[in-house]
Amino acid sequence: MKRTTAERSAPHILVLTRMIHCALVGLPRSPRSIGACAGVLAIALAAGTAQADMFEIGLNFTGTTLTDELTAHGIGDIPPDTMGGVGPNHIAELINGNYAAYNKSTGALIGSRISDNTFFQNALNNGGGGTVVDTFDPRLVYDHDSNRWFATAVDERNAITSSIMLAVSDSTDPTSGWTGFRMDADSADTRWADFPTLGLDADGVYVSANMFNIEGGPPFENTDTTVFSFPKADLLLATPTVANRTEFQIAGIFSRGFAVQPAIDFGASDGRAALLARPNGSGLHNTLKRTDVLNAGGSATLSPSASISVALFEAPPLAHQPGPDDNIYVTDHRIGSNVFEQGDSLWAVHAIRIVNDPNDIGDDRAGIEWFEIDETDNSVLQTGIISDADLDLYYPSIAANADGDLVIAFSGSSDNQHISSYAVAGTTDAGVTTLGDVTLLKAGASTYLRLDSSSRNRWGDYSATVLDPLKSNRFWTFQEFVFATNVWGIQITEITVPQPATLAILLFGGLAMCRRPMRRRGQGVPQSCNGGVDRINRIGGGDLQDQREQESKRAREQEIGVRPLPCFSALPLSCSDRPVNPV
Repeated sequence: MKRTTAERSAPHILVLTRMIHCALVGLPRSPRSIGACAGVLAIALAAGTAQADMFEIGLNFTGTTLTDELTAHGIGDIPPDTMGGVGPNHIAELINGNYAAYNKSTGALIGSRISDNTFFQNALNNGGGGTVVDTFDPRLVYDHDSNRWFATAVDERNAITSSIMLAVSDSTDPTSGWTGFRMDADSADTRWADFPTLGLDADGVYVSANMFNIEGGPPFENTDTTVFSFPKADLLLATPTVANRTEFQIAGIFSRGFAVQPAIDFGASDGRAALLARPNGSGLHNTLKRTDVLNAGGSATLSPSASISVALFEAPPLAHQPGPDDNIYVTDHRIGSNVFEQGDSLWAVHAIRIVNDPNDIGDDRAGIEWFEIDETDNSVLQTGIISDADLDLYYPSIAANADGDLVIAFSGSSDNQHISSYAVAGTTDAGVTTLGDVTLLKAGASTYLRLDSSSRNRWGDYSATVLDPLKSNRFWTFQEFVFATNVWGIQITEITVPQPATLAILLFGGLAMCRRPMRRRGQGVPQSCNGGVDRINRIGGGDLQDQREQESKRAREQEIGVRPLPCFSALPLSCSDRPVNPV
């Protein structure tokens, strides 16, 4: 049965956390805590459900579609590489082929759409000069710390003139002007840049890119990685400059990893910027790679890289869709979206293969694995898998706030469901994150078939989920879905997680408070149960009908239910303050 936008799917979500450790170390020593948790559990059972996935969906509208690109620019991009950000008053969307800004309250388009080439050319004209040829793989971040926007992309593929682009907004308004710079991706002129990533912190702005061999051989021959570090203070000057940047060209992919993601960190400086990646290679892996940029405000250096042990993971399979059209190519198991740093935690997410039946590879599905990693020592605090026996889930992105509330959003599809936009919300109590059900944000309208030069039915290559700069429990996500037959669209959705509050239950004369704030940087370990080459196909404008739906601007409200605490688990978890040694 086809789901509608108001329905919630009923997947089996497997959350692999440190709860087992909490079970093994025993029940709380305080009878009052035991009674309180039992009372909360009784209340939850009496209500018949306890859902952490309950969240409010506010503004929910379609941004740019393939049809819009064709109409505005006479050319369209496959795939769009879904990307956007949110400031105090604006929503900005920067994708392959297009830049647009929207009113944050209504979703109305501000001005007109311009191409991504025009966006970066305008920024270059106001900054370092140069000529844009063909930008692709854009990234965009609104920095809560400096109240500026930052954008990056790469220009020219498979050429010695391959370049890294970086732009900074002139103000909080992404429509009021940008200053941009173009930098040679490889001074040796042997490799070209692909799949750039963007991160920042109090000290710097960081861009990384995969580097591929220009001349001959297999496309992944001589693959490497490059990292650029820019002092943020230089970019915030009245006349921004990149003259003091540090370039780590050909930084060593076997030690640094593939598709290196610099973290987004709005907190105070800790003297280092975390870079996270999976190891190079398309096979099975059981580690992640961590590197730091040190002294980003001056003469930056790269730290030695460390390996972080995780469960074995494999690249996701092709994703299913209804009908006879080719299944969806969903790239690989790289960390494709932003790594988010809150306090001493790094939050990351990627797509993996889920094996439903070891004897039937056709029953495998694409699923999602998420991590919370201790930024100070690289220990894995918790990790989880989001999977569904029917749906394939892919191109996830994640954001978390200081209270440990998080949103993971992604595309999803099945033999019975067209490619749609979905999200999961989670809350963190006593160091344990509980995720709710997968929620459908926007249903796909039809089937999708757009083959690239390698005969792959391309989707992706990533998505974006971000925190609102004005309200800590409000998130926004930018997700790709099928707008019409063979037409992608970008759905922009506002998601509000219930305000963090202390849940007090008066039971047997005792007051139990079962929520703790997330650990902040420098506070130490809490006493809790923590225990391939990218190509874009451009198509002409004559093969699509002009299809555009009028999106409703009404905010859709949902009833907010009881949020479960750790003691709702079947395991004997505790809301007490007993010390627990990390596993």
